[in-house]
Amino acid sequence: VSQKFFLNDPIPKQEKENINAATKEILGDTNSEQLTKIFKPTINVSDLEHLAQEIKVGCKHLVIIGAGASSNIPRILFSLVPNNKTFQVHYLEDADTFKFENVISKLNPNSTRFLVITKSGRTVEILALLSLCLEWAEKKLSAESLSKIFYFITAQQKNNFVLNIANKINAKVIDHPAISGRYSFFSSVGMLPAALAGFNPSLILKHAQQCIDNLFEDSSWILDGTTYFTSMSKKYHNSVLMTYSSTFQGLGLYFRQLISESLGKSGQGINPIVFEGNIDQHSQLQSYLDGLSDKFFTVLVPSNINNNENIITPASSELTYLKNQTLSDINRLQINSVVDLLKKAKKNIRLIEVSTSNEKFLAEIVTYFLLETILYAKLNNIDPFTQTAIDCMKNSVMEAVT
Repeated sequence: VSQKFFLNDPIPKQEKENINAATKEILGDTNSEQLTKIFKPTINVSDLEHLAQEIKVGCKHLVIIGAGASSNIPRILFSLVPNNKTFQVHYLEDADTFKFENVISKLNPNSTRFLVITKSGRTVEILALLSLCLEWAEKKLSAESLSKIFYFITAQQKNNFVLNIANKINAKVIDHPAISGRYSFFSSVGMLPAALAGFNPSLILKHAQQCIDNLFEDSSWILDGTTYFTSMSKKYHNSVLMTYSSTFQGLGLYFRQLISESLGKSGQGINPIVFEGNIDQHSQLQSYLDGLSDKFFTVLVPSNINNNENIITPASSELTYLKNQTLSDINRLQINSVVDLLKKAKKNIRLIEVSTSNEKFLAEIVTYFLLETILYAKLNNIDPFTQTAIDCMKNSVMEAVT
């Protein structure tokens, strides 16, 4: 990872000193059970890797049933390996009949595996989707076979309806940590999907620990990015993440949820906006360049070029400027043009270039997202680990259907 800053509003030296002091304080708090569970989770990586191998055997379709971070975290990992030839990944995460029917119609129970991820096991739409999937499978398989295609990550706690269902069919259950789902990337919630996607979970965890240990070294880029985020947020309340590759889709969704749920409290917080590269240039960019000056930007781009890309052959003589170009070449031209336009419009920009989407990158980018959120919360006296408004909505829906 490399990063550059193009600033219209200089960052005061005091801001970086404040961030460094706050970082040392929160990481030095040995009594913080939350931070320990987030950055130093207790998980058996070997068991998760063996389970991943078991799930993969005969699997052509992996269906992830989960909402919020339970689907966004797996998306981070599977988005980064879009050319997975082993199995297709599908997500069931909302009460959308058309999506459910579209997914289920493609499946054969003998070559399908379901991974159900939920901390509480009480989210109504997840319970409904799980019930429908079980009903579909029961029509085609024996009751004993269900435990071979359904797997669960959920908390061992009372009134967990999903846990009760898992136990009823004798399915394997992996423990969900006692923290909010959005902070569980380095736990089983992230590391089992990581193993399924072909990443090495041990390496991810190793690099995550190195990120924390090396935060104050010159080679670490994370605190500089966090300082940018906290400094800009004092003046601008909209943080735009511009991603110029579909492989970053999961990161964009995770960024949006993490900031919204963690910081949007008591009239405070940052409004996260996800901008998907060339697509949103044709819908959002007009407002960014010529509308309200209420945003600061992070641009996440791939710097590696795929040597196997097809060279463009112009379809007509008027398109000779496309000769010998690739889609990556066009993408890079678009990125450079947009960044230049944002600079001319006097916007504050942080440009992150990613050369390899490997375990080190995963550990660094997620650690960055987590730290910038937790540090913003500390500096603004916000508890980033609760989501009372979301819990109220879930309870309201549960009460309405019971």
